[in-house]
Amino acid sequence: MSLEQHTNALLKGFQPPVFPSSLMSLAQMLVQINGSELGTIGRELPGCTCVKSFLETSDGYSWYRCMFFGSGGEICIAIPWCQDWEKTDGFQSDRSPAVYVSRPDVPLEKIDGIIERLVDRLVEYKRVGR
Repeated sequence: MSLEQHTNALLKGFQPPVFPSSLMSLAQMLVQINGSELGTIGRELPGCTCVKSFLETSDGYSWYRCMFFGSGGEICIAIPWCQDWEKTDGFQSDRSPAVYVSRPDVPLEKIDGIIERLVDRLVEYKRVGR
């Protein structure tokens, strides 16, 4: 099912995933852009330390892109594949995007700020028609 939150999908070296409400705006943007450009878009964001593809979580799911932010990549925004062709809930994503943090004390405000910057960049990217 699209946008299902997989709380059991653990990423090595990180706390269990969190799903702040700000992820909904990211999920909405993902259906409007060409996913192949996500790596480039992520690398252009201030604070992004790297973008990786196909990182696998404990449930065997391989994420489409993972964008790491903060000193030492303490925050990971995991972007799912968009292969739910039936779009039962209106979204093509295989599952909800997820956020992984390396420490439990990473402030939610910091996570939300990163997601908001990413969404703003996706909106701009779509607007200029790249």
